[in-house]
Amino acid sequence: MENGTPGLSLNKLSNKSFSMGIFNDFSIVAGINAGSEPSADPFAAYLLGGGISFKIPHTEFIQLDVMAYKQDNVNSVGLQITPAWSIPFTLCGLDFKFRGFLDWVSAAATGGLDYILTQPQLLFNAGKLSGQSDKFYVGIEYWYWHNKFGIKGITEESIQATILYKF
Repeated sequence: MENGTPGLSLNKLSNKSFSMGIFNDFSIVAGINAGSEPSADPFAAYLLGGGISFKIPHTEFIQLDVMAYKQDNVNSVGLQITPAWSIPFTLCGLDFKFRGFLDWVSAAATGGLDYILTQPQLLFNAGKLSGQSDKFYVGIEYWYWHNKFGIKGITEESIQATILYKF
């Protein structure tokens, strides 16, 4: 998979292509999300599930992960669904990418309400100007988290500058 939760690709594990139609690859995905907030009860969640990457013309990647989600201090197991994308395009001779992800996490996973966390980005291929195409991007991203940590009424949002350099 190109982005999102780390995964084990069926194509790479088997050294065969399981591509069919618009489906490019299938994977087992797993991850740990951890942080120091909220300060009274630091956050940790464990994810395990499957992912599908799609073969869609004019995209770098489109993928969808569906995972079981178990958060510390929450007795139930919930669900997280995460689409992720990267779509290159040219405008007035300049190269851009629209990329990002959206996490939807169920109420059963949070012990409160379901939440949405998304971070779409619009990136300009600045590296192309110096002969380093697809290495250096600058742009903006929008950070939006509705019902942060599953808590009603807590919404966080910001617009941020983004610099991306691929080594």
